[in-house]
Amino acid sequence: MAALEQQALVALIVYSSDGLSLLKTATQALSKHMEAEKMSSVYKIKGSLNRFSHVHDIASVDGFQGITVAVKGFIKQGPEQFVKDCMAVEKQMNLQDKTLEIVVLCVEDLTRMQSDLCLPYPEWHRRVELLVPSSEVWGDYQHPILGESVYNLSQKMSDKKWGSFFAQGKSLLES
Repeated sequence: MAALEQQALVALIVYSSDGLSLLKTATQALSKHMEAEKMSSVYKIKGSLNRFSHVHDIASVDGFQGITVAVKGFIKQGPEQFVKDCMAVEKQMNLQDKTLEIVVLCVEDLTRMQSDLCLPYPEWHRRVELLVPSSEVWGDYQHPILGESVYNLSQKMSDKKWGSFFAQGKSLLES
């Protein structure tokens, strides 16, 4: 690992009937900014047409399906630039429909609360569709504010019905 590299954890969520194909494209685009070390399973999740106003109760909203995956890897640029790069990938892929959400969950144990950068992601501990996949790839990560591991945080939500296994994460790397 080079001196400038930092570990980061990112979640990708796609709400589309062609979700796996879009997730593959997004993963490839993200690979220009992040060297993937681990990838979680791909999970099918419940969604809502107005998902941004329902982020706290995604499991209780009936709607169309989406898929999600978490990627742990190394970034070569700083966290500010990485977030900008992720936003650019998301914007490029969402030119026609807003179907992709890229969420930078954490960069090592950095804490930031700025208008353009909040680390760790403020809603991470409340969104089971982010916690479960991230606990697969970085379960021992200690949330720097809550002081608990991602695995323990995900276990607190084990009673929530939110989604199911859909595919192996490595299927996103296959052409």
